[in-house]
Amino acid sequence: MPNFEQRTLDSLTDLRLDPFNPRLRKDEEGATEAEIVKIMLDRFKVEEVAESITVAGWLEQDPLIAVNEDGAYRVVEGNRRLTAVKLLLDPSLAPPTKQTRWKQLAGSLKPAIRDEIKSLSVRVYPDRDDPEVSAYIGFRHVTGVLPWPALEKASYIARLASKGASYLELAEKLGSYPAHMARHHLAFQLVEQAQEWEIDGYEQMSNAFGVLLRSLQTEGVRSFLELNPASDPSENLAPVPEHKKDAYKDFVKWTFGTDSQARVLPESRELTKWSKILLSPAAVRYLQNAEEPKFEKAWSRSGGESESIAGALWKASYLLADVVPLLSEHVDDPAVRDAATEAHRYMKQIRTLLALQGEK
Repeated sequence: MPNFEQRTLDSLTDLRLDPFNPRLRKDEEGATEAEIVKIMLDRFKVEEVAESITVAGWLEQDPLIAVNEDGAYRVVEGNRRLTAVKLLLDPSLAPPTKQTRWKQLAGSLKPAIRDEIKSLSVRVYPDRDDPEVSAYIGFRHVTGVLPWPALEKASYIARLASKGASYLELAEKLGSYPAHMARHHLAFQLVEQAQEWEIDGYEQMSNAFGVLLRSLQTEGVRSFLELNPASDPSENLAPVPEHKKDAYKDFVKWTFGTDSQARVLPESRELTKWSKILLSPAAVRYLQNAEEPKFEKAWSRSGGESESIAGALWKASYLLADVVPLLSEHVDDPAVRDAATEAHRYMKQIRTLLALQGEK
């Protein structure tokens, strides 16, 4: 039997936004109602939700979920929708710079829709950690149809893990895999540790959380930071060893950049090369000592340039191997002869360079 009570509550006076919403950053948790409204407007496209309500009215297919905390009904699922409703009913709740726009939206609201959203049907649970609440929010936003961005997923996973859930239990509850839970949890703890150590660039890393997640799948990053992921969440709370603190500062600075220094990693597609760079003492030494380190120079010092050249030559050889059996049938074609002459010219240059190197 469901563990909730279905209630109809006043949108403005009864319902409160959640100050511990996984969408909020760590330093934003516990924010006031006005602060949460500003955060929601700044980052979560609440205006789009309001525009939809003014056109189509309030849609009931996605329930609002609330918990009774400290004498208030905190909405733990549906904060964007509740913010939109509150501002449509009372535009003065918006920050002063945004009130004009919300007055326009409120003015376009049909009387019937306004009456409809003055009170909303809400599922009220006794506790935000109720298994039904965790399962619904987790399936909807972690593995389901309306996924949160990676950082918000990880924040929710970390909150559940802090209650003692194992990665297996989290995976079963949220409809995912233990490895997926572990990787998100580990990455979130890395952000937490960077903030605790006041590492410059922590915010840039937090904003590029998806890149951090993918980087943890590379041997170079794990080795550089001496990350040894544990199978139990409680053992992953401070992933970077104390003696690797300086290395962690470098990793954040090079990979994500800081307010005063651009990142070295040009884009996430280069994470495979970045892994090789971080595994190379020569490349790391260059990154540490160059005044303005460059990715391609670090890649070259890691042996990556030789690897790239060899790869290009192998690709050329495979193409030639496909062409040679067909060449005899097209020797009179001028285009084929011109292309063959050009290929021969480059091969002569390669052979000459290799011969000269062999004489040294």
